[in-house]
This record gives sequence, structure tokens and C-alpha cells, in this order.
Amino acid sequence: MERRFTYLQYTNCNDLWPALKLSSRLVETPDDQVSPLRLIFEGRPGTDYPVLGIVPYTDFYCDEQEYPGFFADMDTRCQAWHYCDIDGRQASFLCPNGTQFSQAFFICDWWFNVRCDLSKDLYKINARLYQRPKVNPTRPHRVVTKEVLENIFLRR
Repeated sequence: MERRFTYLQYTNCNDLWPALKLSSRLVETPDDQVSPLRLIFEGRPGTDYPVLGIVPYTDFYCDEQEYPGFFADMDTRCQAWHYCDIDGRQASFLCPNGTQFSQAFFICDWWFNVRCDLSKDLYKINARLYQRPKVNPTRPHRVVTKEVLENIFLRR
């Protein structure tokens, strides 16, 4: 039995922002491997996507990251993700079964939309989160003169 899934195809953060190209891949799921999750989600639990009940201990540490932000945990096949606060604190979360953390969009998305293997290359997207906006010089403000005020607010 063939099933068609669509995922977003990107190779690095520079390719991601200008254009998102849709592609597809074929996945075969044997009918003899039926489980309760297969009744809800496409694919095989534990094979096509991870099935975790708690956030496991992994080798991910916020102090090893270049930027604060959101990070997919590669050790959990992207089902777990971490938020690294600007002051170095770490909070860990788990995406629901059937989903994985999309490093490209900072959300839990269906497993067939996520390219977990590219997540580390997209960690640098976090650099954009805490940047101070660049101040653009504004045009000089119009000067409000007595004449302008009289034209706006008519005296009676």
C-alpha cells in the first residue's frame, strides 16, 4: 500500500526564507502492523516517528548553544525540544505523538512535514530572535507653525 506525504524541503536557513518548495515522498506501511496509533496517525509508531511519553535525558545543554532560543533535540528524533532562555535557563518539552519539532518554524508539526536531520543546520535561525531592531533614520518631522495650526483649527 502506498501513501503519499508532503513535507517542506529545505537545506539551510538561507534557502528556507526566500521560497518554500513543496515536495513529496512515498512511504509504505504494511497492513499487518496495526496499532492504536496507526488508527489515528499515518505511518508506523516508533519507526516513522518517535513515540515518547516523557522527555528523556539527552546530551542537549543550553550552555553549549551559540544563541538562546528553541532547539529540536536530535537524540529524540525531534519529538523533544528545548527552550534556552536568554539567561541560560533550560526548559524541555515534548511534542505530541505523531509530531516532531520543526526547527524551521519553532512548532510541533506532523512527522512527515519535518526534516529532523536538518535541524542542527537550522539552529542558527535563533540568532534572529533576540536582535535589537536596527533604527532607521526617519525623515525630518514637519514643523507645526502658527499658519498650519490656523489652517487646521479654524478660529471663530
